[in-house]
Amino acid sequence: MTAESPKVSVIVPTLNRRMDLLEFADSLLAQTVRPFEFLVVDAGSVPDMEQALRDRLSGSGINLVYRRSAAGTSLQRNVALDLMQGEFVLLCDDDLLLEPDYLEKKPGSNAAFLRAARRLCVGYFLQPRATTGLAPSLVSHLSHDAGGRR
Repeated sequence: MTAESPKVSVIVPTLNRRMDLLEFADSLLAQTVRPFEFLVVDAGSVPDMEQALRDRLSGSGINLVYRRSAAGTSLQRNVALDLMQGEFVLLCDDDLLLEPDYLEKKPGSNAAFLRAARRLCVGYFLQPRATTGLAPSLVSHLSHDAGGRR
């Protein structure tokens, strides 16, 4: 990541999807601009998942934050939002694979505009905790690209 690249936190809730999550981690490793951190909130029972992710991300410069939680996608995402340290947040599912230039193009393409908003997830601006004292709340919706496709 260059000095101009925004710090992106990638959040993924998961439940018993070891291979999907490892493949998602591989898609983070293939990024032309890597995320600052990868937050995984696991509600499953795969005992060695954290170590498998640490082994996979070793030496990549991506900080892994791994937590266990009760099941529930919203609950798991909220746990991760409380822990994240990046400027922007990308909420993903564990069965996604990102194109290699996804992080380079999405936050970086409108970096000045997005930095003013302080937090971004795919499709939504989130109001940062610092301005409200509360967990991030939905402010407004964005389309995924200029063509309005979602």
